[in-house]
Amino acid sequence: MFGHLDSDNDGRLSLSELYGLEHDQNEPCLKPFLDGCDTDGDIFVNGPEWCGCFSKAERPCAAVRKRSSPDVAPACDSRGYYRSTQCHRGLGLCWCVDPHGVEFAGTRTRGNKPDCDTIVNKISSGGLKTNSVDLDDDEDGGTDSAQDLEGSADQPLDF
Repeated sequence: MFGHLDSDNDGRLSLSELYGLEHDQNEPCLKPFLDGCDTDGDIFVNGPEWCGCFSKAERPCAAVRKRSSPDVAPACDSRGYYRSTQCHRGLGLCWCVDPHGVEFAGTRTRGNKPDCDTIVNKISSGGLKTNSVDLDDDEDGGTDSAQDLEGSADQPLDF
C-alpha cells in the first residue's frame, strides 16, 4: 500500500499523496489516524512511520474490552485476542469463541462453563463442523470462472 501511494517514489508520503485518503468522505476516521502517523512532525509519512502506525492498532478483544462495562467485558489473552471461553456475569451464560470473538454455534451454557479448549481442538482437527463456508464447494458442478471473479479485489468490475 505504501509503495502504491508513494507516486513519486521518494520513500515518503507527502500531503498531496495522502490527500485522497485523508479527504475520503466514507472514511472519516482515516484523517485523524494518518495525522498520528507522522511521528517526527515533518509533514511527511515515511515507510517506518507508516508501518509503525499500523502496528499500534489494537487487537480485537483489547479494543472491545476498553469500551465495555465489567459485566460484559470480554476475556482477553495476553496478545489481545479473545480467550476461548466467554461469559456474561449478569446472565450467567458462557459460550465458546474463536480468537476474533466469533461464537461457535451450540456452545452456550447457563450456570457452568463449557469445555471450550476441547471444543476448539476438535474443530481445528476437523472433528466438529463449524459455521465456516466451504469456498471450494460448487453446488452446480460447473466452472463458473466469471462468477469466481465477481467481487474479487484482483479483478476490475466492468459494468
